[in-house]
Amino acid sequence: MFTVITNEPENTIIAATINGDGTLNIDRAVATGGRSLHGGGIEASAKGKVLATVNPGSNTISLFSIDPNMPTNISPLGDPVSSEGEFPMSLIFNTAGDLCVLNGVVISNTLRHLPLNQTTPPNGPPGTASQIVFNHDESHLIVSDVTADGSLSADFKQVTPPSGGGLPFSLTPIPGKNAFVSTDPALGFSVLDLSGQNKSSAFAINGQGATCWSSFSAKTGNFYLTDVGTSTVTEVHVDDNLKASIFLYIMSANATSVDVLALPGAGKARKISTLDISGPARAAGVPIDRNSLQGMTHFIRQ
Repeated sequence: MFTVITNEPENTIIAATINGDGTLNIDRAVATGGRSLHGGGIEASAKGKVLATVNPGSNTISLFSIDPNMPTNISPLGDPVSSEGEFPMSLIFNTAGDLCVLNGVVISNTLRHLPLNQTTPPNGPPGTASQIVFNHDESHLIVSDVTADGSLSADFKQVTPPSGGGLPFSLTPIPGKNAFVSTDPALGFSVLDLSGQNKSSAFAINGQGATCWSSFSAKTGNFYLTDVGTSTVTEVHVDDNLKASIFLYIMSANATSVDVLALPGAGKARKISTLDISGPARAAGVPIDRNSLQGMTHFIRQ
């Protein structure tokens, strides 16, 4: 498992081993060679055996090779490279190992201009770029078409949030559907239907503070949403008609740590351990606060 301590002087990747019982052990901390404030995009490619992370403060991307037999052994692949824009926020690999990067601010005449009126660094979160993903069959880079030669479409489709939603933040594909679960710090979350069947809808989470990130468990078939304002994980089920229902809330500490939840089944999530990152980070001389930990990804030993 990899997460990023996003600091203005220098970003640091924390690499941790996932044990057989799901608990975590920190193995190493590796500097990215770039700066941040904040933005925490980090992704691993199983095919390419590489790890990529954004450095918003220096407008660069850092790449690392991953030892498939010992995934926490990562080595820099040269120096950080330009993101071809300013303040990169998010990135994504497809299954072929191709990498796409979302910049928060455009540089004229670069690869793709999104009509965002922003400063460097961006002001937000409202009105900023947030996340970039592929759809379920990787035929589209949301929200731009991806052609066979890898170029982007001349005309891209803008998707308006459903009524009641206002600040779409994350994008997690719904398996088997041309649709996504999107967290919304202003409300809770939305289901975005891209099939043209007008099934998009917004859902409120009572008492939410700022629901920002989402993930999917193939084992339970449910989505898990994290709230940075209340330190809550919310479990959500989306049915075949794209209707959502909330199963359960799980409280966790608002601290510089990673909580591990076991998922034995739908509606049965339970906390099994907490990995403290602040202590080892400070012992290694890496500055950290509760806003520093941004982004997470994993790589399965091969």
